[in-house]
Amino acid sequence: MATWMAAAASIRSSSSTALKDPALERLALIVHGADVVADREICPEAAGLYAIARGFALVQGEDDHRKVELGCQRFVSLELRGDVQLPRHLGPGGFDHGDIHASTGRVFIAHTANGTIEVVDGERLEHLATINGCAEASGVLCPPSTDLVIAAARGSGSVLFIDPAACAVTGTVEVGGKPNGLAWDAHRRRVLVADVAGNSVSIVDPIGGRIVSTGSLPGRPRWTVHDLERDQFLVNIREPPMVAVVDSETAAVIETWPTSSAGPHGLDLDICHGRAFVACDAGQLICLDLNDGSELAGLKSPVSPTRSGATLTLLRSTWPSAARASSRWSRRTR
Repeated sequence: MATWMAAAASIRSSSSTALKDPALERLALIVHGADVVADREICPEAAGLYAIARGFALVQGEDDHRKVELGCQRFVSLELRGDVQLPRHLGPGGFDHGDIHASTGRVFIAHTANGTIEVVDGERLEHLATINGCAEASGVLCPPSTDLVIAAARGSGSVLFIDPAACAVTGTVEVGGKPNGLAWDAHRRRVLVADVAGNSVSIVDPIGGRIVSTGSLPGRPRWTVHDLERDQFLVNIREPPMVAVVDSETAAVIETWPTSSAGPHGLDLDICHGRAFVACDAGQLICLDLNDGSELAGLKSPVSPTRSGATLTLLRSTWPSAARASSRWSRRTR
């Protein structure tokens, strides 16, 4: 931070003489706000820069050379490109999950209120199509390297298979209950479907259009993912709070990993380091070892994953069992 502060001071002192570039003046403002607590709200970017710098300090400790090396890396910023007008809600429920089909650049969005899947052209920022027949649309999944989109219809207890180019339903499998969470097994090319009504899972073969296996869960399922390295599904269970490990062939629960925080909800994997990250309704982010489910670390998030707000959290992926490192920046949406 000291290096950035010196650069900002140089820019400020030079601005009265030779340097009149608005971009440099803006940069000086951002760095000043990140460095001076009293001026942290001087511009929106200041808090973000502070979170990044603080994260480096927490993770790297006294290693100044490493901090400078990381600070010189190029970061990708997000820029609002525009809005896409979607069909208005015809009932309660709003929107639910969405996913991107990489090869077409199309975004498929579950429109729960209308019982449809909305399709958006991500490049042109245009609403392309509405796919009907997905009652109480919930989960949407675009498996990588496939010409397939999968959608869960809670209202009809079915799973839809969609051609992403034609934006048309090519097949339907009745799984019963209220299907919601979806996870793709890239090895077998099958999808796991989590039923929030029956507390169960089904493994479905989209090519054969059939259910391969079913299994019971110890509670209501939330997010689910597939661990290709260990060939198993992970399913968050709301109550009792745990992650259920599900066999990729039989759909049977082979292990349960309790979590110290209530309401496991969001779930994602760091396969390279053998970690699972579980975002809980109680506002805790838990890190689990994918080999045995042991809880390696946890941190308190400023807001629950189910509440409105924006949170940027910088984490060190290679968690040692006794060390925890994080930097948080939270700004509630208004």
